Amino acid sequence: MAMETPEGAQSRIAELEKSIIRHQDLYYNGKPEISDAEFDSLWDELSVLAPSSPVLAKVGEDAADGFPKARHVLPMGSQAKAADSDEFIAWCAKVRLAEYIVEHKLDGASLELQYEAGLLCRAVTRGDGIVGDDITQNARRMSGVPASLPEAWSGAVRGEVVMSRATHRQWFQDKANCRNAANGLMKRKDGSGAERLEVICYDVAPSGMYDEVPGGLFVSSPEPPFDDELSKLAWLRRAGFIVLEALSFVEPFEVVDYRARVMDSRESLPYDIDGLVVKARMVDIDDMKRARPERQVAFKFPLEEATTTLLDVEWSESGATYTPVGIVEPVRLAGTTVRRASLANTNTLRGMGLRIGSRVVIVKR
Repeated sequence: MAMETPEGAQSRIAELEKSIIRHQDLYYNGKPEISDAEFDSLWDELSVLAPSSPVLAKVGEDAADGFPKARHVLPMGSQAKAADSDEFIAWCAKVRLAEYIVEHKLDGASLELQYEAGLLCRAVTRGDGIVGDDITQNARRMSGVPASLPEAWSGAVRGEVVMSRATHRQWFQDKANCRNAANGLMKRKDGSGAERLEVICYDVAPSGMYDEVPGGLFVSSPEPPFDDELSKLAWLRRAGFIVLEALSFVEPFEVVDYRARVMDSRESLPYDIDGLVVKARMVDIDDMKRARPERQVAFKFPLEEATTTLLDVEWSESGATYTPVGIVEPVRLAGTTVRRASLANTNTLRGMGLRIGSRVVIVKR
């Protein structure tokens, strides 16, 4: 097999960086063209070819024209992923935690609620992880957003904006799924429909906890109850927020077994979830400041598949990069009607021997 030349490697790195930036933008703005699995494949390849690429340190950015900007109090990075049990066990061997805190991974949009002296002052979308859009007026209309707290506390609460399956069925069947419907409503200029959304919370930090200390060599440890994931959830519940259920496990295989049980019952849940979030119990401030914290992982569910027919092939252009996109007979998959699917690249297209009329398996996570 011929070795790739340095020029060829650099060309591929540039191609991967452009693709990742493009698909991050599409995903965070509710217009994904490829599955999570395909995106993860691009990410993993770039990580091997160029581990120091600045693209790997960049958080995907949502955008909503016309809203003022605001800085986050809490770090809002993204999560590393484990696609199957083998990858999860490998992550466990790497981090070696004494205890694993496990929560449902809600399929929604991140939101930070900022409080000053116990009063809600801002609600900020994820944005680029540092600065987001201030959608406070819309957030005030959502369930699970207290206008005031029982105490004069200042800090930030992180949650997920979601739409229940019941609400989607009753009011928004024209939208592909709950996530797409919620993403559109939370950023409407007139706020219409925001009252049909809920914010479910899972993280909290007092003001200053993640601030840099000028001239400091070490980051101070967080104080109770904000140093412990279970204590944080208890605090949130007492303060009037809707919170995720969290379970504690000691052995990795217990988490794998729990994931299997959740997969069997997830269709009965009121909200869409696409996996589990597994994290250390004790909060590590330095780790939370990473673009992808190492002491937590998204333990995803297996890929969902559907069979359909290839009707045509179009080409998606991004600069000098052309990606083949299959136009397929519409098929329902993971709550979405799929009409287009990425064919990755021309090598994949040739290697699969695809022809118009071929029966194909569509995969989506």
